[in-house]
Amino acid sequence: MQPSTLARQAAAAFDGIHGGNAVRDTIMPLWIIYETYLQQSGALPATLAAVPEASFAPFIQHCEARGMPDDELHLMLAGMRMILSRSGWKPARFAGLAAPRRRLRIANSATGKYRFVLVPRDRKDPPQV
Repeated sequence: MQPSTLARQAAAAFDGIHGGNAVRDTIMPLWIIYETYLQQSGALPATLAAVPEASFAPFIQHCEARGMPDDELHLMLAGMRMILSRSGWKPARFAGLAAPRRRLRIANSATGKYRFVLVPRDRKDPPQV
C-alpha cells in the first residue's frame, strides 16, 4: 500500500536532521496511528498545514481509552509536534497537543517503600495496581 500524501509530507519532515532515518523509523508508525484516526473520523486533510487542531484532544482521549501506555502516547505527541513544527506550524498551535498527568500515591510496596503511578490529570478514581 502506498503512503498517503500526508504520510509522505510527515516523513519528509525528518529530512536534513541528524539521525533522521532512525527518528523517522520510530515516529512514523505512531504518526500513522494519528492519520488513521483522522481518516476514520472523516477529517483527513490534504496537507500538514490543514491538520485540524480540534482533533488533538479527541485523539488523545481515544488513545487513553484504548489503553495506550503513557510512554508511547508521550512519544507520539512529541513526534507529532516535531513533524508539525518542521512543516511550518507555530508553537502556539500545539496547546491542545498534550496529555497532562498527575502523580497518584498507591499502596506501599511489600518492603514499605512509597509507590506512585501517573494518571490522566482529570482521572478521579485510583488505578488498580
